[in-house]
Amino acid sequence: MKVYRILTEPEAVGKVIGEEKLKPEKKMWVSLVAAAVIIIAGGIAVWQFYFRPPSIEPTSVEKMAFPLPDKPSIAVLPFDNLSGDPKQEYFSDGMTEDLITDLSKISGLFVIARNSSFQYKGKAADIKKISRELGVRYVLEGSVRKAENKVRINAQLIDATTGGHIWAERYDRDLKDIFALQDEVTQKIVAALAVRLTDDEQKRIMHKYTNDMAAYDFFLQGLEYLNQQSKKGNLQARKKFEKAIERDSKFALAYALNGRTHLMEWNMGWSRDPRSIERAFELAKKAIALDASLPAGHSLLGDVYLWQKKYDQAIAEQKKAVDSIQMMRMGLRGFLRFCHGPGNRRNPLDWLKRRCVSTPDIRFGIYGHWDTSIS
Repeated sequence: MKVYRILTEPEAVGKVIGEEKLKPEKKMWVSLVAAAVIIIAGGIAVWQFYFRPPSIEPTSVEKMAFPLPDKPSIAVLPFDNLSGDPKQEYFSDGMTEDLITDLSKISGLFVIARNSSFQYKGKAADIKKISRELGVRYVLEGSVRKAENKVRINAQLIDATTGGHIWAERYDRDLKDIFALQDEVTQKIVAALAVRLTDDEQKRIMHKYTNDMAAYDFFLQGLEYLNQQSKKGNLQARKKFEKAIERDSKFALAYALNGRTHLMEWNMGWSRDPRSIERAFELAKKAIALDASLPAGHSLLGDVYLWQKKYDQAIAEQKKAVDSIQMMRMGLRGFLRFCHGPGNRRNPLDWLKRRCVSTPDIRFGIYGHWDTSIS
């Protein structure tokens, strides 16, 4: 039988007979736990809404323009310039090109050439579409913010076949540490893709053309002007490359691209001064003397030999450029120009197909797919 007692005193409202009161210490711990739960839940909600990378719709392997290679394939998209100054565009583009060059030195990777990746510059990144059109599984995108002596880089590596982010990182560094930062980003990508490097590849990645930040900055500015492929841009590029050489007299790549400006003005008909060819030849020789493995130097020299109608020497130099993998497009372009040059209608198909077995990157020439370049 249950017995009830009714509490009629006003101060007893809400009380239950036999109820155990919480001690002050216990009340405090309950409050702290509740607050912690709220904070954690709020943090997760904020991260999900503001910071979590947006989900990417996976692409269909069956619908790709090309079959996926038998090794990790990657396209590096042009990094966005977040500096708030359009004049800093050269720096973000230069960082992208350097990453492409460094990754192209690795035999265990299939890397899309610069010209193919840069067709997406300034466009909304549709990862699914880009992956399908270029025939790659992985896409790297990012941004660069350069302000005074500081640089911030955001980068993320996406597996287009799953839509998932397999690596993402933000770096805040001093500008003087930019070369070490480039190496670190390259190493992170390689590790994320589980690619093993040979000792020679490790050395090539760590090899930089200059350690002078000012020379490097002049070089990137020159590269931006050179890519305009205009008479005015060509002259501006030459001035920047010359300034880079003044800062670092052993900057082999600056010599090679400076020589390229002299050859370009001859190719494009902006000058008919024979000294343009002579100067291009001198600078190509200088670049190769400083770095015998430099593809840009061999490609330039091969182009000069072509104009001089020294065909055997031309094809030998262009093969050296192509065999080096990095800056593949320059060697391929020169090789094709040689094969279809005056008095030398050789068919390059057999040689190119053999190269595709060991270096699939060659299917992308400077203007797109290699078969299109040949035609």
